[in-house]
Amino acid sequence: MRAALVLSLLAFLALSATPYVDRAVVSLKQCLCMAPQWLYLDVWIHVEAGGGAPAEGVLYWFDNGWRGYCRLGRGVDIYNTCSIPYTSRGIAIALVQDGREVDRIEIWGVKVENATCTAAPALNILNRTTSSSPPLAVVTLRSTMLSSVGAVFQSLNYTATRLISVRGLNPCDDYVIKLFFYMQEASPWRIHLAGNISSPPVTVTKTVTATRTETEIVTSTVTTTVTQRETARETVTRVETVTLTRTYTMTELSVVREIDPRSVGPGVSGGGFSRHCLDSFYNWWQKEVMYRRFSERRILTPGPTELPQSVKAALVRETTNPDLDPRFFQEYREVVEMLRPLLGAWRSRVYVWVGEAMLGLEAAVANAVRPGAKVLVVDNGVYGAGFADLVRMYGGVPVTPGFNWRRGADPAAVERVLERERDVEVVTLVHCDTPSTVYNDLREIAKAVSSHGALLIVDAVSSIAADEIKMDEWGVDVLIGGSQKALNAPPGLTILAVSKKAFEKAGDVGRQSFYMSYRVWDDWLEKGGFPYTMSDVLLYALRESLRRIHEEGLASVYQRHKAAREAARRGVEALGLEPYVERVECNCPTATAFKTPVPAPRLRRHIWEKYGVLLAGSWGPLEGDVMRIGHMGIQASADQVATAVAVLGAALLDMGIAANVGKAVETVLDAFK
Repeated sequence: MRAALVLSLLAFLALSATPYVDRAVVSLKQCLCMAPQWLYLDVWIHVEAGGGAPAEGVLYWFDNGWRGYCRLGRGVDIYNTCSIPYTSRGIAIALVQDGREVDRIEIWGVKVENATCTAAPALNILNRTTSSSPPLAVVTLRSTMLSSVGAVFQSLNYTATRLISVRGLNPCDDYVIKLFFYMQEASPWRIHLAGNISSPPVTVTKTVTATRTETEIVTSTVTTTVTQRETARETVTRVETVTLTRTYTMTELSVVREIDPRSVGPGVSGGGFSRHCLDSFYNWWQKEVMYRRFSERRILTPGPTELPQSVKAALVRETTNPDLDPRFFQEYREVVEMLRPLLGAWRSRVYVWVGEAMLGLEAAVANAVRPGAKVLVVDNGVYGAGFADLVRMYGGVPVTPGFNWRRGADPAAVERVLERERDVEVVTLVHCDTPSTVYNDLREIAKAVSSHGALLIVDAVSSIAADEIKMDEWGVDVLIGGSQKALNAPPGLTILAVSKKAFEKAGDVGRQSFYMSYRVWDDWLEKGGFPYTMSDVLLYALRESLRRIHEEGLASVYQRHKAAREAARRGVEALGLEPYVERVECNCPTATAFKTPVPAPRLRRHIWEKYGVLLAGSWGPLEGDVMRIGHMGIQASADQVATAVAVLGAALLDMGIAANVGKAVETVLDAFK
């Protein structure tokens, strides 16, 4: 089988308003089970968004010309698999925005057979500049046995630093990597190199095209201190064919590091070169920039969450046949009874279904909304507003008042809408809208809905096991939960509580369904079985999570989440950041959202890669502007919230933003006293 070619490209780019690829991984392989004339590429790229519309990733291949392309997709993290002809000799990964290419990386020498090791190690730098808009500089690295190289590209208003490593390839293979730099305007530029370079002094030819043509030829010598002395002759040709000539000399220092690029030992010996050479730049990068600063990663997102050790252990319990084992059915019944106190559902039916919580949300709408029925959608949040899509899907007519996303819905305002829209049959509400972290007063809104006789559907996925809920007492008709939030179990289970009123409404609506039918579930449970095969290991995990919660006591669990909410908010404010939700009482007990002074994806990635802590961004209109700390279940603790605030503050300092990290952590700990 063909060994995989893995290209790892790490780049950081400043002063650029266009999207660019800052990391890429391309794995090349020949799939033996498919037609032998095709090669298969697994491509992953990470895009720094920049400004404007989202850019699309496209992969082209060269086979005696640029013959075809594969669309990789859009977004920040893009992954796809592409097939290219066996005879291809090169590929290009490009970003296209508004019909214009804004970033490009080319890899040449992509061949299945191994090359013969005949050439001495060499690095030739070629480049050209086109008259495209924006101006384009192309740097070509042509090499034999070049394991890695660091390149710093600089122009007047554009800087890009990239570390390129090629692994898994025969060291004697010949290949070429082209880096495309899209500058904001035409200007002279320079490039510094460090790493596995064993060639004689490097010659750089620079050409800049703007409204006039400038040609500059520079010969540079790399010394042990990486001091470059360049003597250049510049010729400027005007359109009217008048020629002016200037000669000048300049001295400049490398901005990479004072390392001899050739001190990579063992080096050249009698024209040969070691196949296991060290790369000084790469070693420096790993040691001083990217060494691992953590022993274990932490997940501090608003679900899915980390799993407690005992829950992980439950996942490896001895499995059974859930359809036939009567002991499993008894465990299912026990889980349902353990859930009732958390839901306040003593009279309502309670089900646990296999499927992510979205299954419960859709089932609730499908069984309550008849075609043409008016549905009041309490739309203060991403998920709150999202209920309108489900309502339309099942033929309902959503009423969307346009509530403020930064505060809980006013129960009086909900009541006024119901007074105005007297024919509303169903009301949908998200108790805790995690993308915005806004929290709604379920008790008071339920009272308003009940007084008008409408049926209330509540998404409590992120509030179950974090705050008190009394479904029966407050008049909630359908309550939906999920296993992956404050319950700290793996995703994959829907928790559904259905009142008698909602059960009868489902019969009136008469929706034809099997998987989402309350009646089907009731009939099977009465017979001591399930309408489809349950997941035994997920139920075991949920049961262990519920055991832990009851062992601590619900009062303690709820108080711990309130303290975590207060602590996270105070910590964020102490760092000089603005919480997204206006008042703490309108903030979820399970997550805190805040605005960021730099793009949220960039800040999140920095924290994850440097400090090993995963914080969350947001969705929809809030994507890119808001970050979130999850404090649900086991995350709702002093050590977890303090960790989140500490690494957030450290990342801000790394980016040159003032932050009092010590004060912020102290504020977090004070909130738990």
